[in-house]
Amino acid sequence: MLVYRFRTWVLLLLVIFPDPSLSHFDSAKKKQMREKVRKMFYHAYENYMTHAFPHDELKPLSRSFTDSLGELGNLKLEHLPQNYNGTALTLIESLSSLVILGNCTEFERAVLWLSENLTFDVDARVNLFESPWRSCFCSYSCN
Repeated sequence: MLVYRFRTWVLLLLVIFPDPSLSHFDSAKKKQMREKVRKMFYHAYENYMTHAFPHDELKPLSRSFTDSLGELGNLKLEHLPQNYNGTALTLIESLSSLVILGNCTEFERAVLWLSENLTFDVDARVNLFESPWRSCFCSYSCN
């Protein structure tokens, strides 16, 4: 999943900040590349929303989910409440991509859901490197 996300971000960055060496591509090729990035993002995003939301991540092969915020670095998960459903980390990470792709409607829907439902008021042990990186910095990138 991390490799797929990394690849998507690299492609997004190439589309947004093209390398001068890519200037030999004609506008039709650039448009085709932009559309490929758009399709890749929405393929991942829609599957997350269908199979894993509001949990943290989609496990694409099993079409299930993982709640990585509470699971990272923990061998035992009994410290999590029974009703813990994750913190929608993939949704948080997707906010900046939704803005870049110009999908204001979905961005507004996601922000509304997060403002009404997201809470970090959970008594859980978390990985202190991964948690701020994935939640705070991804939210900051939307500003």
